Amino acid sequence: MRRALGTAPGVLVVVTGMGQAAARTAADEWVPQVRAVVVCGVAGGTGGAAGAGDVVVASGLHLGRGAVPLDVLAPEVPGAVRGLVASADSPVDSAEERAALLVGGVLAVETEAAGWASRCAAQGVPLVVVRGILDTPDAPLGVAATLVREGDRGPRAGALAPVVLRPAEWVALLRVGRAAAVAERRAADVAVRVARSLDGRA
Repeated sequence: MRRALGTAPGVLVVVTGMGQAAARTAADEWVPQVRAVVVCGVAGGTGGAAGAGDVVVASGLHLGRGAVPLDVLAPEVPGAVRGLVASADSPVDSAEERAALLVGGVLAVETEAAGWASRCAAQGVPLVVVRGILDTPDAPLGVAATLVREGDRGPRAGALAPVVLRPAEWVALLRVGRAAAVAERRAADVAVRVARSLDGRA
């Protein structure tokens, strides 16, 4: 996103790291200073209408106690699927948990949007959530789900070390890495279009 937006006036790109706490910290600092927020990144699919590599623009957030509708300012985004996104406290990788979310109409599950949503709601700042589908019930994260900790922006060297000693995990990690590159690029493309439309330059 930073490369795609470049030095566009009026647009700020903030990298928070994984998890709700990191998102809340960033939201507390930046939401009071902006007119709208676009959350962008990857998410896990539930096996519904959005498959690996697809992009979901959230029509609402599922926060565990029901859905919270979002004021999605770009309701029809080319190349994206509209639908409910769950915002959890940690990655959801089991087929059973994904199936339960799918029954509730959830297309994707991620770990940061709720941290932004509470602050945006309090400040009256519109929020758009854009997520590229990285993993699915048929192709879960597996060991990759344990490599990035709360607040981290990527895997720690210490977390990767044990995996290096388990060659059986290498193929899965390579698959996730390739899928992440695709999902991130496609989500960024959609998020850039949304951000530019919010900035009046669509």
